[in-house]
Amino acid sequence: MFKQKKIYSLILASSRKNSNLFNINKAFLKLKDKYLIQYILDAFNIAKLNENLYISLRKEEEKIFQNNIKDFFNYKTFFADYDFAVQTVINFSEVLEFDDELLISSCDNVFLTSSALKEFSENINAELTFGFVKADENLFQKFPELKRLRSWYRINNQTYISGANLFYLKKSVNKNLEKLACNWEKNRKSMNLFFFKQIIKTMNFKLLLDFILGKMTLNQCNDFLTNIFQIKTEIKILNEALLCLDIDKPLDLIIAEKIIKLRKN
Repeated sequence: MFKQKKIYSLILASSRKNSNLFNINKAFLKLKDKYLIQYILDAFNIAKLNENLYISLRKEEEKIFQNNIKDFFNYKTFFADYDFAVQTVINFSEVLEFDDELLISSCDNVFLTSSALKEFSENINAELTFGFVKADENLFQKFPELKRLRSWYRINNQTYISGANLFYLKKSVNKNLEKLACNWEKNRKSMNLFFFKQIIKTMNFKLLLDFILGKMTLNQCNDFLTNIFQIKTEIKILNEALLCLDIDKPLDLIIAEKIIKLRKN
């Protein structure tokens, strides 16, 4: 009998031991009297991507989630106690059937919208897809600290930011991807250097020059990433500029508060 594929959603909300600059799980930071994770859950609910929605959390924090998250018992939980988010994804994906698909989000992108979720998760062609945000120079002019705080790249002479924290997997990841993804996670605050080192290994000096000059095309980037991960990998461009702002540092929270205040005015 033909088995229909399932699309799962996983929100990463198990606080990380080694890189959290806050004293609490970021999921429970408050922005305008609302927990960060609630912004994410609301976006998934409005987008109707909540049928097979899981929240990854640490077992010792289960009661905190139960007591503070609206309709928490409507969601499924996946207990995770790993230093790196990618390890949570790898372990979760191992329980999926071959044809199942997985949409992944962090718990701290407060400007994630249902429309961005739909845009990102539709017409997926690759086995691994992740979001880049098209930079908005007007936003940078209003909040110049945004550009300093984010990892940004020049692709085909256009500026993109590795924001949104959205990923899509079409099948369980392999061990090669696990090793490389953990390396990616460790270097994610200096991704341009990570790319530079990986290109050096290929000995493709034309590609290296294109990368330095910001002339790599999106197709070249996709081919390069596919070669690294050994599965078909694509970058998906999202046009909602505020998706570049996830809450990694106290200053991010201040910027988010300013943006929300400006929106209301």
